[in-house]
Amino acid sequence: MLMSVTQNLTNVISNVLENMFFTFVRPVSCAECAQSLVGVFFHKVQVSLADRDHRLDVAIFFASDLAEQMTASFLGEERGQVSLSQISDVLKEAVNMIGGGLINICDPEGIMVLGIPETFGVGEATISDGMVCYDTDGSYLLVGWTET
Repeated sequence: MLMSVTQNLTNVISNVLENMFFTFVRPVSCAECAQSLVGVFFHKVQVSLADRDHRLDVAIFFASDLAEQMTASFLGEERGQVSLSQISDVLKEAVNMIGGGLINICDPEGIMVLGIPETFGVGEATISDGMVCYDTDGSYLLVGWTET
């Protein structure tokens, strides 16, 4: 399952963010990304994808300015006019769409189940092995996962 998800992750994220949030992403090396994360705060949203034998927990970290921009674009508001509650709701919806897109591609048999996205507040993020990093015009999106 993990290999299938990683192979399709960039396409699904790009599709969701470009079409729903007018946000364009490009993959960048984690080394390049790590140099730009000092003092940057992220909103963490996690969702689980599971079948009978495996569970994949996907954590997506949205840089705070990216989260605000996505929320404002999605709601048709100006930046600075959106609340933390609205940001949380929009990010959970984005992660729900990303998780659903991964399931549609990776599980044509319809065995996998998508969990309910959970938010974990705002804080710093540390890049670890296996994470994928994306640049969105100077703001970052980080994705990590664990498989059990």
